[in-house]
Amino acid sequence: MKLGNCRKCGKIMYSNGYFMCSECKAEEYSSYKLVRDYVYDNKGATVLEVAEATGVDKSVILRYVKEERLSLLDDRSILPRCRVCGAFVDNGEVCDSCK
Repeated sequence: MKLGNCRKCGKIMYSNGYFMCSECKAEEYSSYKLVRDYVYDNKGATVLEVAEATGVDKSVILRYVKEERLSLLDDRSILPRCRVCGAFVDNGEVCDSCK
C-alpha cells in the first residue's frame, strides 16, 4: 500500500482508492445519506431548501447531483433553472446561453 494524504483533511493515510481517510469518508457518507433521505421524502425540493433543511452546503449537494449520486426528480428539480429559458443552471439565475 502507498501512503497518501486525505483530500479533505490532509491527514496522512494508506491509500484506499477513495483518497479520503476513514473519518472523512464516514462524514461524507453521513452528509450524503442526510441529503438523499431528505430529497426522497421531499420530491421536488430545490437546492436551497435541501441545504437549509439538512445543513449540508449547496456546493456539496450540487456535487452529488453532478456525480449522479442524486437523481433529478421532477419538473421542480433540485437544480436551479434559468429565469429566461428554464434550462438547468449550475449557479446564478441565468444560463450561459441567455446571458
